[in-house]
Amino acid sequence: MYNTKNKDCQFLKENKLIKLIKTLQNIEIKKIKNNLTSSNQPELLKLLEHLDVWCKNNHEPTTTKQEVYKFIYGNVVYNDKKLRYTMSSLVQYIEEVLVNEAIRNNESTYRMHLSQVYFDRNLLEYSNYNIKHGNAKVQAASIEAYKLEAQNFESNFLGTRTAQVNIKEISEELDQFFIIEKLRWMHVALSHQNIYNANYSFTFKDEILNQAVNYEANNPQIFIYKTLFNLQQQTENTTLFIQLKDKIQESFKLFSHRDIYNILLLLINICIKHINKNKFQYSAYAMELYKFGFANFLFHDRGFLGPFTFKNAIVISLKSKEYAWAESQIEILSKQLEAKHQISFKAYCLSKLYFEQKKYKDALKWLHKVSYDDVMLSLDAKSSLLKIYFELNEIEPLINHLNSFKTFIKRKTISPFHQKNFINLIKITEYLIKVQLYDKPIGKALELINTLEPLTSKVWLLEQVDKFKKHH
Repeated sequence: MYNTKNKDCQFLKENKLIKLIKTLQNIEIKKIKNNLTSSNQPELLKLLEHLDVWCKNNHEPTTTKQEVYKFIYGNVVYNDKKLRYTMSSLVQYIEEVLVNEAIRNNESTYRMHLSQVYFDRNLLEYSNYNIKHGNAKVQAASIEAYKLEAQNFESNFLGTRTAQVNIKEISEELDQFFIIEKLRWMHVALSHQNIYNANYSFTFKDEILNQAVNYEANNPQIFIYKTLFNLQQQTENTTLFIQLKDKIQESFKLFSHRDIYNILLLLINICIKHINKNKFQYSAYAMELYKFGFANFLFHDRGFLGPFTFKNAIVISLKSKEYAWAESQIEILSKQLEAKHQISFKAYCLSKLYFEQKKYKDALKWLHKVSYDDVMLSLDAKSSLLKIYFELNEIEPLINHLNSFKTFIKRKTISPFHQKNFINLIKITEYLIKVQLYDKPIGKALELINTLEPLTSKVWLLEQVDKFKKHH
């Protein structure tokens, strides 16, 4: 019985229906329940109610297919085929609701489909009415704009062969849509190429870039994607970066949530690379983008803020000494993370805040609450712990920590940049201990700090050298 129950529970956890229900927000669940009630489908409604509660309780208690079946149909003989059919029917129903909702929420797409319905029935007056209203809502140079213009041509041409047709508008919309999409995928491919050391060829690259010049003054999407493509190849070009940063904030509503999310993260990553090279003017640019993104909920995915977006924003705000902003936003933004991330990432950020305020014991207290499940968060936390021990002059715990830190780096698969960065921090810290304990020359430490690259903790290490010089 135990094995059967666990086997059934595993089947339910891995079922498509369960995975789909877990993605639904409360407002979506409520809407689907109301639809099921009004369409008189009590079996599907009971199944949804039962599985929704089960998912929210994190699959507790362990259940069986027979128990699920009994909840729906009462005390009748279990029928596995019928249960599977009911579950499949609920999946199909939810899919239809979500697709219809997606279409209904996009006015231009909805009008385009409605226009086609009337056109297929030769009700051209109503087809044209929906084209007109669709064009009022549609985003210029989009596939919807092109399709509406094409539908407009078909409708008018069918109605009368003497009517003035819109072939020029169709061509313009299609040209701009093609240029936008081509530029978008060129920049995506370039991002992927830079990360994964891949090599992509861009068909019509020169032609697209040349044609983009003709449209970029009046089409913000073309300007943004073209500038983004160029900036990825000229990351040191501050003028290009500022132009793009400003234009994105003016025109972000022209982009899908996913596209604007990716563009903002790409720009912030460029900022972080400059900050890691101690070009701290980019901290202000990054903070401007973070504040803009948070204000417009552009960093949220499926209703949640990404934990590393949250962490990086707080860390950069601390580098900019925006302590009041950081303290208030740690409380506000941590509540927007998924529940499984809230405690650990809030603790890490509070630890960073107290460290920057030189409240080292408070920083240490919060650091002990950080979960070490994620490698990058673990590396950052271990780096913070190293600095706290050093600031508190806890030499013995520091030496033990340095040894375990080195072992951790060797055992984990991390990028060459991060590996060198943390090894350099450890190497210089070990030398600074020798300076304190064995009177090693401080000049050697300064030489290491100024020559070893990468070194994202360079400012902190230089502060330690300055403090040593003042007291000796």
